[in-house]
Amino acid sequence: MIEMSDIDKLEEGSKICDPACGVGGFILEPMKVKNNTEFYYPIKTGRIKPRLNFSGFDKGFETDEQLTIILAKANMLLFLSELLKTNSELIGDFSTLLNDTFKLTVNSIMGTLENIEKDKYDLILTNPPYVTSGSSNYKERIKKDAELKKFYKINAMGVEGLFLEWIIRSLRPSKKAFVVIPDGILNRSKGDNLRKFIKDQCYIDGIISLPVNTFYTTPKKTYILALTKKSDDTDEKREKIQQTESIFTYLVSDVGETLDINRFKTDKNDLKEMVCLFKQFVAVKDSFISTNLKCKIFDIEKFNPESSWSVDRWWSKEEKIDLGIEDEETILSLDEFIQKSKDVETKIHEFNTQLEMLQ
Repeated sequence: MIEMSDIDKLEEGSKICDPACGVGGFILEPMKVKNNTEFYYPIKTGRIKPRLNFSGFDKGFETDEQLTIILAKANMLLFLSELLKTNSELIGDFSTLLNDTFKLTVNSIMGTLENIEKDKYDLILTNPPYVTSGSSNYKERIKKDAELKKFYKINAMGVEGLFLEWIIRSLRPSKKAFVVIPDGILNRSKGDNLRKFIKDQCYIDGIISLPVNTFYTTPKKTYILALTKKSDDTDEKREKIQQTESIFTYLVSDVGETLDINRFKTDKNDLKEMVCLFKQFVAVKDSFISTNLKCKIFDIEKFNPESSWSVDRWWSKEEKIDLGIEDEETILSLDEFIQKSKDVETKIHEFNTQLEMLQ
């Protein structure tokens, strides 16, 4: 997602945000991708002069939640350790930088969602929480506050729906967001109002299907949603701007590691190819043609807010079998099934005989 965003090409002083930052991955990984800490945090005239303004927020309403931001700051310290080592006299600047980058929202159960920051950020990268149960507490808080009620107009389901509305409203016109979302946002029958809001306020650049268990602690079907907020300055004006360009989609099946509890590294990784194709698409949307079977370009008209946007459903079963994503079904006759059952029975008998000989 960081590579898709071209974050290193943003103008100096641009504001980047992760409203559900956790331990800080989206804020810190750009340094790893660029492999140059000083690119983002140059030292000029004896002071740290951050190239971009990074902000990572998370909820700290409960005491145990506050540990997350402490871990984020610790991670940032590790990333900046070499820079700190060679500029130890700036330890005060480094301390200020850590505290300015990662912040807790401790005065509300809503966390980041309590902060109204309309049209503020140049890039938002995030993987917000996916919760439907308990979201009624958030809705009650919104109802009791006039400003929040004015900000959250969509009445989207789940905390993830509120986060997506926050992201779009907090993004500056013409700027981009890359968000990991659960499948419910794309196919929930009562989510048409949120999908309409997405289509009214943004250009949909891409929807990338990720395999189940891509995220170790999230056994859900997820997608990467790539958006560009439309250029006008009000919701009403943006609604009148119709997207005409097609949408990039990609069916990821391998992410560079096994999807089980072990998470072993593997040589199979569709993400690198997906990023390459996405950048090609963004550069020449009108003329891009995909020759990759995992990549399809769909007309915007296919994305009706009242229907599902789960793009992986738009590959046929035969196509998924050809790609090795699904296994080909083998249909047995009754006689074939009986014979296979007998073969299994014979193997079990042989196995039991061997076990008895070992006793």
